[in-house]
Amino acid sequence: MSSNSAAAITFKRLVLLALALVIFVIDQVTKYPIRTTWLQQDSIPVFPWLNFTYVQNTGSLFGLFQGNPLPLGIVSLTVSLGIIWYAWRLPRNSGWLPYITLGTLLGGATGNMLDRLMYGFVVDFFDLQWNGKHIWPVFNVADIAVDLAIVLFIVMAFTDIGSPAESEPKNTANT
Repeated sequence: MSSNSAAAITFKRLVLLALALVIFVIDQVTKYPIRTTWLQQDSIPVFPWLNFTYVQNTGSLFGLFQGNPLPLGIVSLTVSLGIIWYAWRLPRNSGWLPYITLGTLLGGATGNMLDRLMYGFVVDFFDLQWNGKHIWPVFNVADIAVDLAIVLFIVMAFTDIGSPAESEPKNTANT
């Protein structure tokens, strides 16, 4: 591996970790005032289509598996370690998208993992409304990051974007 290639991989890994940290911090900073000053189910209208509503979610995505914060926290920790392990084993010629996707997923996973392990629940507060009715389960910044990562994984699965072949320089000498 050339020193340029090693430096590029190191930089991509640093970007992955920095992105994960930024998402984690934004997630925790947005949850803190709600967790520490609001009562459960307190709700404030922000826009006609959005309320901030404090929900303590002891389950996972969309409130599934309620009442299991410790096992879900351990699963989140395992997933987070797996993401780091996988990122360090990406092919040398991988593009940026896998690193961005994994960093986004890692930030979301660690944000909700900390809540589960520290408090026994995840703080959710984004409450989408339509004509005064809830139209989606209440969620948080970490959930947005996880959902975005899923979309990016789907993009990578059905396109060449981010694949090692897409990152390799094309040899046009024989065309």
